[in-house]
Amino acid sequence: MKLPKPRKRGSAYYIELMINGKRSSATRDTAKECEQGVAQKMLEAKVNQMAEDLSIKQYYPFKTLFHKYYDKHGRKLRGSKYVKEQLAPFDEKFGALADMSIHDI
Repeated sequence: MKLPKPRKRGSAYYIELMINGKRSSATRDTAKECEQGVAQKMLEAKVNQMAEDLSIKQYYPFKTLFHKYYDKHGRKLRGSKYVKEQLAPFDEKFGALADMSIHDI
């Protein structure tokens, strides 16, 4: 794939890239930084595509997902006390399901 050229906007450089129908853009101080950032995004997209093709799924336990939800959103909710109370007995309630990957459930 051919790298797009960065465009100058004010004192910074701007570049856009389409990967799998999704547009991503980056604004950097120099044109070289823009090109390096886009090259890195393209490599990441290729690696992700290869991982999807091989059906490699990362191990992500259900318990970790629940903790992540509490850290991001649960603390801000009106019922945050209830959500926090559910974290403590999580292993007892869900047993083996707590340590299973969310892709396997």
